[in-house]
Amino acid sequence: MTEAERALQEIIRDAKSAVIGQHPFNHFISVNAQELKFAEIEKEMLERVQGRLQTNNYGIDVAFLGIKKLGLPESVTGEVFQRMSAERQVLVSKIESEGNAPKLVSDAEAEALRIRGEAESKAAESLRTMNQEPELANFLLRLTGLELFLKERTTLILDQHTSPLDLLNPKKK
Repeated sequence: MTEAERALQEIIRDAKSAVIGQHPFNHFISVNAQELKFAEIEKEMLERVQGRLQTNNYGIDVAFLGIKKLGLPESVTGEVFQRMSAERQVLVSKIESEGNAPKLVSDAEAEALRIRGEAESKAAESLRTMNQEPELANFLLRLTGLELFLKERTTLILDQHTSPLDLLNPKKK
């Protein structure tokens, strides 16, 4: 009985070493569920053990084989936890930024609405002032147009009766 138990342990250890060595670490531990292949790895190990038992006619049938725990050196464990922590932090940052985006949009829209309101108020005030003295308002607008024309070094050949250049004609009243 002891010999059979020892032989079975050796077969399982060989299957474990052969199968686990073929898989990257993220098949065992990962924050991404799609990368985990735990069940497939256990199935591969079971198939190897069953095949060897049948080949050698041990008269034993193993129905279930599972991995109870993963043993890693302490240095590897620390690195794994650091990497998992970094991956989680990336997810946290992404979720936080997605949560902050609607607030930023909302704040920007509120600020834009406030600025639009101030502009409309000032425009209404200017319109009231212009309606009180329409000739002065017209003159000021034409003068502003002339300033914009002449702001840079400008060479224009225009008729002197063209607005706002007609302001330069002393004969016009």
